[in-house]
Amino acid sequence: MSWRQMMTLITRVHFPDEEDMRLPADRQEREDRTRGVRLTNLEKCLVTKMFITTGLEFTKLADLWGCNERTISAAIRYWEPRWQQAATKYCRLRVWDGYLKACQPAGWSNRYKHPISHMTDRSVVQTNTPRKSCLSRFMYNSKIEHSAALGITLSTPTGCGFLGMPLYCGKLSEVGYMSLHQRWFDMIPPGFARLVDKGFTRTTRYYRWMNFAYVPAFIRSNSKDLSGAQLKDARKQSSDRYTCEVYFARVKGASKLLKGECRHYHWRYLETAWCLGHYNANLQPPLRLPHNFDELKSQYEALAR
Repeated sequence: MSWRQMMTLITRVHFPDEEDMRLPADRQEREDRTRGVRLTNLEKCLVTKMFITTGLEFTKLADLWGCNERTISAAIRYWEPRWQQAATKYCRLRVWDGYLKACQPAGWSNRYKHPISHMTDRSVVQTNTPRKSCLSRFMYNSKIEHSAALGITLSTPTGCGFLGMPLYCGKLSEVGYMSLHQRWFDMIPPGFARLVDKGFTRTTRYYRWMNFAYVPAFIRSNSKDLSGAQLKDARKQSSDRYTCEVYFARVKGASKLLKGECRHYHWRYLETAWCLGHYNANLQPPLRLPHNFDELKSQYEALAR
């Protein structure tokens, strides 16, 4: 995204009602900050986005922007919930059957009996271990064997996350997580299926229309081995699900708070970083082209003319 596009989104789409959404008029105004002149409202907005993206300490941000820590703290305190509200609109989208059918990649109608509405996957954000023993038990995640926050997202086969759900303590299971938000899945229309891994095999009951789940074959307690056909099919399904893995890489790559180990004093900003990660990922090109991409492209070019 270019600088001009980002400024247009911030000033005209996300925050059109905010005042003083401008950059310093000239060099003299920028230099006047050393004599106590405050940041403009747009600069405070950008400072907050920079903090969520980079995870820099307030002292470093104050040095970069030529102001004191108190100004940085006040700006983030004001703008952080506003950024979360704006980003949430981009990670919790409305979908319908016509849109989901248009997102089907070429060849999937022959491979799967039902059109695929979405892929469900989870991601964990590693955090430092809390001192309180009860909280540390709730935060412990067996996937990474460390304290973490857990989030689940539903994304289309083309790589657009339309339902990024909140972060919870890492000990929560996938089935328990899905049960908390089962009302949200009423948006999935009947007649569609899902691509999921084995952690979501028992979540069909949380969908209003009992949408079928395609799960790669895995060894169960009553089976000792998999056939060659099962292995081939499992490999193909896992390959079809690669977009949700890459999508999460885009989400976590958008903020340093989501990568590495998030310190306890940054936990309050994790949800905003999570939403902004989805926001940035959804503004990028699709990971897989839909079957009617050429038709959509020609329609767009005709409208552009």
